Amino acid sequence: MVKKIENKIKKADAYAKSILNSKQDDSGMSALEKEALSALNDGSYKAWREKSIKVYNQEENWKRVEAQIKGRRNTPVYRTMQFWQSIAAVFVIFILAGGAYFIFNDLITTKPELIQPGTSLAYLEVNGDERIALAQKDTVLQFSKTKAMVNSGKITYSLYDSELSRNEYHKINVPRNGEYYVVLPDGTKAWVNSASSIGFYSQFSANKRIIELQGEAYFEVEKDSLRPFIVRTTNMDVRVLGTHFNVKAYADEDYTYTTLSEGKVQLTMGEKRANMIPNQQIVLDNLTGKYEAKQVDASIYTAWKDGKFIFRDEPLENIMSCLSRWYDIEVFYPNQDIKKELFSMRVNRYEDIDALLKKMEKTGALRFTLSKKAVVVER
Repeated sequence: MVKKIENKIKKADAYAKSILNSKQDDSGMSALEKEALSALNDGSYKAWREKSIKVYNQEENWKRVEAQIKGRRNTPVYRTMQFWQSIAAVFVIFILAGGAYFIFNDLITTKPELIQPGTSLAYLEVNGDERIALAQKDTVLQFSKTKAMVNSGKITYSLYDSELSRNEYHKINVPRNGEYYVVLPDGTKAWVNSASSIGFYSQFSANKRIIELQGEAYFEVEKDSLRPFIVRTTNMDVRVLGTHFNVKAYADEDYTYTTLSEGKVQLTMGEKRANMIPNQQIVLDNLTGKYEAKQVDASIYTAWKDGKFIFRDEPLENIMSCLSRWYDIEVFYPNQDIKKELFSMRVNRYEDIDALLKKMEKTGALRFTLSKKAVVVER
């Protein structure tokens, strides 16, 4: 047993020196250990280790082990197993004190993937074929009826005289972990949230302006009394002349939410119609077609476009759905009942997810386990 402990200390010492030494010797290591050593071998890692790891004095630490052994020579036989467990614990403490523990820990532990909040990211499809990444800066795109200036996180359309009669269909797709700001050909502003898309013709017709939406977007509509602005989703149409409102219509959710900030809108839901006033929200059940109108603080439901997450008495499932799209994570619930519990919070949308989850844990009702791109939610 003593020999095994001594060999482990020698191996830890060898690993520490190998990682910190520019001339690394990986002889005697297994294939897995060599792979781990290779992954750890970069400048920033070694610089950190040089500051963190003390010089490992094998002889001094081994003397401390022997002293522990001598102190227990008269230990009864029936406590032998407990004695060796203590020696093993002493060994771990010595490795920790010498710094080699950090090396072992890094070699056997996979660090969780860094989960970043979303950023300005979108792709433009023209007539369902051409796919253009909208990541370029100060780029002008020329089309048959319009041209578009692409800046960082923004695309601005404008009409121009053209002899071409073809009217193209544009679709701006924002993936998970993304968001994008669009100025449409009529001057209407649209903020498109994660896992969402808006589709429109490059030149609106003479009597109406139609936008097709999947997912969530906030609109500030340019006034035009002759051409109503219509946002079309799978289950309803939102008709306005000029106003500010938010529509949330994700295909994987059971409800469609329309929230009005200012102005007036009219909703058409199959055979049903409803008129809205500011700070009102209409929630449509996508399955039954029934809807509910309620008074709300519209700023809560539009805060995402201003870089904030605000939830007030919101089911946990709804909160985590928003976070899953924004941080591009998968959420799992061992206990399904917790999904319906209500929570309130206000956080920076661009905050690190670890800090955000810790704030939620302070309620004492939740515990999160983060592993790579997955979050497990428990009581």
